[in-house]
Amino acid sequence: MNSRLIPGALLLAWTISAVAQTSSGTTTDANHVEPMALRGKLLFADDFKTPADYTKQLQPVAEGWRVRTAHADWARSSEGVKSIWKSGHMPALAYEGTFRDAVIEVDFRFHREEGKWGGCRISATNSELNPRAYATSVWANSDGSGHDRGRPQGLLLEHDEWSAGPEWVAHKTAAFESGTWYTLRLELIGDKAQATCNGVTAYGAHQKFGLMPKTSLWLGVGTCAHELRHLRVYEATLNPAWKAPVSTPVAVTPKPAPQTGASSAAKTSAPAAKTDDLTAGWTPVPLKFDIQKAWDVDVNDRHRYDAATGTHYLWILKGDKPHAPPPNRTGPRAELRFRNDYLTGEHMFDADVYIVGGTTDACIMQIWGSGLSATTLMIHVRQGGRLECGGGVTLKEDAYDKWFNLKVMHNPAGAGEVKIYIDNVLAGTRPGRGFRKDGGGFYFKCGVYGLKGDRAEARFRNIKLWQKPAGPQAKSNEEIVSAYGRP
Repeated sequence: MNSRLIPGALLLAWTISAVAQTSSGTTTDANHVEPMALRGKLLFADDFKTPADYTKQLQPVAEGWRVRTAHADWARSSEGVKSIWKSGHMPALAYEGTFRDAVIEVDFRFHREEGKWGGCRISATNSELNPRAYATSVWANSDGSGHDRGRPQGLLLEHDEWSAGPEWVAHKTAAFESGTWYTLRLELIGDKAQATCNGVTAYGAHQKFGLMPKTSLWLGVGTCAHELRHLRVYEATLNPAWKAPVSTPVAVTPKPAPQTGASSAAKTSAPAAKTDDLTAGWTPVPLKFDIQKAWDVDVNDRHRYDAATGTHYLWILKGDKPHAPPPNRTGPRAELRFRNDYLTGEHMFDADVYIVGGTTDACIMQIWGSGLSATTLMIHVRQGGRLECGGGVTLKEDAYDKWFNLKVMHNPAGAGEVKIYIDNVLAGTRPGRGFRKDGGGFYFKCGVYGLKGDRAEARFRNIKLWQKPAGPQAKSNEEIVSAYGRP
């Protein structure tokens, strides 16, 4: 017998064994998943040799890329960089750099400590297109015990709106051991994401995964001691041999954001069903508006429109300047100023509204024009998400981080009554304030005007303006004061 020939039965046994046998960090042939993306040009590499000290200020780390400490402390280690966590938010490094379809890879290892958890997160996003959110994140979690959102053990793909909470897209069970190096790989092609770590692959798609370009990259780790090394970002193209694997549904539900109690389902579900009763007999008005924002910033720095969902995102920051240069001294704003100026007839503002948690003392809707002050109506959001419209009238409690429908009707005839409806239920009424002394008309505004804190944000979709035929002119200012007193 030729010594180089293997008997048939032995060869078959050897083949079966070779296919079935696995070692830590590999998958069997039967479970092998092709990479979704092929690596192209290297866009960015960080071996954590610079900067010497990680600070809260952005520091250059490569051409076109900067890094800062976002949470906890970080220091150089013999192999890369290590996290130092004492309390509060999990450690995170934030990079600024621009990329589109990409393959992102980083090595991590953790050293288990009692009462702390281990894991690594890669997040890619664009804070202008999707403020206060991670467009795409992958987690490699050693366990799920340490997370405020109850993220499960294993490999998890998600889209995360910071206030309302994450949307879990795909999950695969995986194990990660203390003291072992692992490579976490995230592939991004359009609205699809595929992640691989320790021989396990999770795949999913989400509309927000496709936000382009990405302008920031975040690396996060658990609260026990972690090390990172060999961060790489490559251009990517779709692998022609790749076939989309079955996306694994997430078997558990994300916990809500701590400050709001709004679940992921509440965040993404449509508002309560509307009735046609309130708009019956009304005529639609063409939607025309200007965008008012700080005079020294670009409009895209305070407003974004998502055509796919018809949503306007408007936000302001502490220290924003007025909408016009000096001598204007009005408060900061990011508002839609509707071109629906009127003096007679009945007029209605109708929109679905979402107020981002933490927004405080911001006006989200106005009827501009009055004989006694600048406005006939201002609806403010107060501490804890309470909506009020002046005069101590509370319209809604706990309005943060959930969609609701807002309708405001104004009839300037007589005393100029205003009615406010939340989800088609009458929530409050206010008397009018007469007409402008300069003879100008009333008009609607929505967005955010004024704030307490660092940031205020509101979102609006399904915006409609309605009107009914003209009626009598509003009462004079003197008649309003006589009837209702001076505001």
